[in-house]
Amino acid sequence: MNYLVIGEGISDLEIRLEKEKIPNRRVRLQVLLLKRINPEASNIQLAQLLNVNRATIARWLKEYKEKGLRGYLKVNRAASRARMLLSQKQKQILHQAIENRTIKTYREAQKMILNEFELNMDYKNVHAFICYQMKIKLVEEKPDLSTTKTTTTPRVVFG
Repeated sequence: MNYLVIGEGISDLEIRLEKEKIPNRRVRLQVLLLKRINPEASNIQLAQLLNVNRATIARWLKEYKEKGLRGYLKVNRAASRARMLLSQKQKQILHQAIENRTIKTYREAQKMILNEFELNMDYKNVHAFICYQMKIKLVEEKPDLSTTKTTTTPRVVFG
């Protein structure tokens, strides 16, 4: 049979995996590492082991073959899959920032996710993630239009 040849060494892949913080890239590196260790491993076996669809494994290996490691790891982090992409540690950091009132609005949370975690999420997905996954509601009161100065007083409601 004609197996995919992984050019990177096992130790190089292990080091990259250890340093990688973005969960989706970590899974991709795990696929390469497992394939490097056992070139005969089927996509179905890898999919079952990593809890990923076999078609996804096939698509990822095709990307690696066509684009090399750099192109393979350049992941388009879809905002709709944000809850899967944020690691438990990142969720804790975000939760702590909200609790400490460092983050008071969804817009601030969106900026933090982009700056700290390099994850570009749409506003509606940030809102949905914080409200429905984290079960926290950030509430922004409407500005008082009776005065010339428009100020908002954000509130945080934990539910």
